[in-house]
Amino acid sequence: MCSCVSASLGINELKPSAFDNLDKAFDSEIVPKFFIKGHPKTSISSLPTEILEIIFMHSMPIDGTSYSTPPSKALAQWLSVTHVCRYWRKVALNYKDLWTQLDLRLPNFALQMLERSNPKPVELEFTAQYGSKSGLRRGARVLKKILGDHASRIRCLSINPGYRIGGYEFLDDALEAFIGPATNLYKLELIAIAWDEVPDGFLRYGAPRLAELLLQDFHIPPDSPLLSNLKDLTWYGNGEPHVMLSGEEFFDILRKSPDLEALSVQGILPSSFPSDIITLSCLQGLCLDSHSQSEAVVALDLCNHIIFPEKTKLNLFVPYQSYPLTLANATFSFFSRYFSPASSTTNPRLVNTLRIEATDDSHDFLIEAWYDRVSSTTLLVESVDRLSPIYIHFEYDDDSWPPFPQLMTTVVQTVPFAALETFDIRDLSHQPSILETLLGAVCWSATLKHIYVGGLCAYRLLDILQTGIPTKSNGLSGQAELPFPALETLLVTSVDDRPLLLRSMLRVFRFRLENRGPIRKLLLRCCGLVSRADIELLEEVVGEIDWDGDRS
Repeated sequence: MCSCVSASLGINELKPSAFDNLDKAFDSEIVPKFFIKGHPKTSISSLPTEILEIIFMHSMPIDGTSYSTPPSKALAQWLSVTHVCRYWRKVALNYKDLWTQLDLRLPNFALQMLERSNPKPVELEFTAQYGSKSGLRRGARVLKKILGDHASRIRCLSINPGYRIGGYEFLDDALEAFIGPATNLYKLELIAIAWDEVPDGFLRYGAPRLAELLLQDFHIPPDSPLLSNLKDLTWYGNGEPHVMLSGEEFFDILRKSPDLEALSVQGILPSSFPSDIITLSCLQGLCLDSHSQSEAVVALDLCNHIIFPEKTKLNLFVPYQSYPLTLANATFSFFSRYFSPASSTTNPRLVNTLRIEATDDSHDFLIEAWYDRVSSTTLLVESVDRLSPIYIHFEYDDDSWPPFPQLMTTVVQTVPFAALETFDIRDLSHQPSILETLLGAVCWSATLKHIYVGGLCAYRLLDILQTGIPTKSNGLSGQAELPFPALETLLVTSVDDRPLLLRSMLRVFRFRLENRGPIRKLLLRCCGLVSRADIELLEEVVGEIDWDGDRS
């Protein structure tokens, strides 16, 4: 086999095991086709071209995350092997798809790649992340040439000057040259660090196949044909009044893309919307980010004006700032709208996944809700008339953050728990009081099968598993019916006091074994050293144990 290829692949001969790191699809057809011919040490010159191409692509040491070596430069360095191996050089030069990702940080190399990939559509990126000012000038000149002379070959275009202010003085001429028609343009990203507008002649002859558009601090006139027939629209502004769209403009954009599948907006929403209702029957994801409390209210109100299918995944980011009750109020407002029949295309909305995340560092919180048709847990839902979140996941980073208890109370009061199956509250490890509130709402659920808990909350949960939570409705604890009657899996994480945890689990699991049946699976993560004696004791009361710690 060719020595330069052996070195790059780290193998000595061509045999089936050498292809383990290649693409799975490669193994199913191409390798068997070759090995029918026989000897594993066959000369590389006799390998089929498709095998050479795939080996070539998979053995390139390209690290796209490296700040010192951009991907195109790594590609150029690796291709030096083709200067000593005519076989690989022939493969590389003839393999058009290898040269379709043009990075203008190496402008001369980008032009060579453009020529070698002809007539394939190309992906073009202009960024100032690694470049010097002189490099930006050269890159902008090449960008202008490609946009002006090869507009029909561009499939994806990404303009991102990053934090280099100097990048802007070179961009206007290049963007003005991109008049089209861009017949193959599918994805367009325009990212700025300060508010900017596209030139008047930008794509004046259109981009009929444009489906994905990302604008960050870039303005495109609302009546632009680029804002029509989109599948994915992401538009981020800076929240200033002069950059926001009017309600009619925003609705017109939505009407012109009736097949929109993903919509993400921030800093461009108007202060109010018309009374119109927009139906987006193909919408799969709606992400509403907010700079301020007022914008958060507008974002919540948008849910009253868009009808979208129950499968839609909705993300809402709301800033916390300094108002303790804002979190709970916004959550209540969100849920009351999201679970309202008015926001759904047909029946009251069916949701099986709900996630709430609050981080003190960023002073905002995230709410996600969606319905996943492929989830096996949805088989438990008997009727679409019942609002049935099945999976609840809470994340919380700072137990001193004031409004979080109010948020949890609001969730318990407003979210229907009719068919809850999985409860993941590992990140509430130091909030036993919140745990009590949450589990109190679901501890008698006949469908809850899996609970994930961590830290100090693990001990309180073990007590609840045995005795339940006394309330006005159920009287004293210790009633005949045990809490969580359908519980099958318990995951406990981040508990340091192993002896105390072990004693508590043995007591509770033995009690449940005698009164209902064993918990089928116990998973312990980051819970310290486990001894063989511990395992033997637990195996008497638990069906299956999975412990990630060391065993002594």
